[in-house]
Amino acid sequence: MDVRCHDEQLLSAIVAGDRDAFLAGVRANSDRSRVCGLAPVYMTLWAAEASDGMWMGYRQCPADDADTSFVSIAGALLY
Repeated sequence: MDVRCHDEQLLSAIVAGDRDAFLAGVRANSDRSRVCGLAPVYMTLWAAEASDGMWMGYRQCPADDADTSFVSIAGALLY
C-alpha cells in the first residue's frame, strides 16, 4: 500500500472520531510510516470524544535536501 493511501485510511478514522480504527491502522503496518503524532492524535480523539470531522488539508513534502524522504502533513477539524 502506498503512503498516501495509508494516510487517507488513517485520516478517515480520525475524522470519524474512531481512535480504535486509527490505532489499528497504525498497527496494521507496524507503524512503518512512523506516525510522529500518534500519541497526541490518539489522546485528542479520546479526550474530545469527537464523532465527526473533516479534512482540512494534506500534503507530502521533502524531508531532506537530497529528496530521499518525505513527510506527510495533514489537518482535520473535529466536532
